[in-house]
Amino acid sequence: MASSAVLSEHWPGIITRFENEDPTILTIGHDMARRIANDSRKVSTLMQKAHEHSRNSRHLPAEVVQGHILTLLTSETQLHTIDLVIALQELGIVLSPSSVRQHLQMLKSSGVVGRHAVGMGDLWFRIS
Repeated sequence: MASSAVLSEHWPGIITRFENEDPTILTIGHDMARRIANDSRKVSTLMQKAHEHSRNSRHLPAEVVQGHILTLLTSETQLHTIDLVIALQELGIVLSPSSVRQHLQMLKSSGVVGRHAVGMGDLWFRIS
């Protein structure tokens, strides 16, 4: 079985060697892939990381996300961006704070929500 120690021995020029289909590098890669694929915890961890970092894995139409944001921002409610991130997560919508801010900026441009700069963050509210 390949280990990271074995791989590190072959590290110099690994990309070139992979591109040239070096049998040693390919064997090490296949062995490592088999070990990962046979370890459900590793697969789960990798899938979670991919899900967290891939926009396509959690893509919802902007209208759907913004509809949820508007539902959360009632006329009496003012929320910080992070509060909206958490509330959306509770609805099963996992977005980064910067993604939520982008949606909020679109809603602000449409004149549907407003923003107060408060301390280190923004406080968002719905415009009736």
